[in-house]
Amino acid sequence: MVGDNTAYAARVTRLEGDLTRERAISARLATLEGPGHAPEPKPEDIPDPDDFDGTRANLRPFLMKLRLKIAGNATRFPNVQHQLRYAFGFLKGDAYATIEPHLVNDRLNFATLEEFTQVLKMAFGDPDETRTAALELLLGFLCWDLRRVREAGRARTRLGFGFRSGDWESTGAHGIRD
Repeated sequence: MVGDNTAYAARVTRLEGDLTRERAISARLATLEGPGHAPEPKPEDIPDPDDFDGTRANLRPFLMKLRLKIAGNATRFPNVQHQLRYAFGFLKGDAYATIEPHLVNDRLNFATLEEFTQVLKMAFGDPDETRTAALELLLGFLCWDLRRVREAGRARTRLGFGFRSGDWESTGAHGIRD
């Protein structure tokens, strides 16, 4: 009987040790991230893009806000169709009419969001963005120079630095105007 108690006590001690190790392993596994244990990331508070109706000036801001929204809330858009349907919901007017033929059986026939944006860019984007940017930059410089000329003319008049009495600007009738 004493031998049975000793064997029983040894077995209880071994089982208590096993139980302690199992609890430690369970506690460690509970802290690890995994498919069933990953904390849900909180979606970022990114505003929705404005509706896009096909106006060229609104295309770049629409696409930029759309990309930011989808990238910042990846869990909300788990696959490409979710992304495409979300983007399609903001199209109005000509933009809607351009993409609508790609909607078949409640699916948009694009492999990626980039294909979707390329169709919008081809239909409503600037065909020569580089040249347009260069022209806008040049126009900005010209307007800036014109403002400088006008301000210089006003300063000469205010400070009394005029021209000879025979000059056309000295009469004020033909001076630099706003």
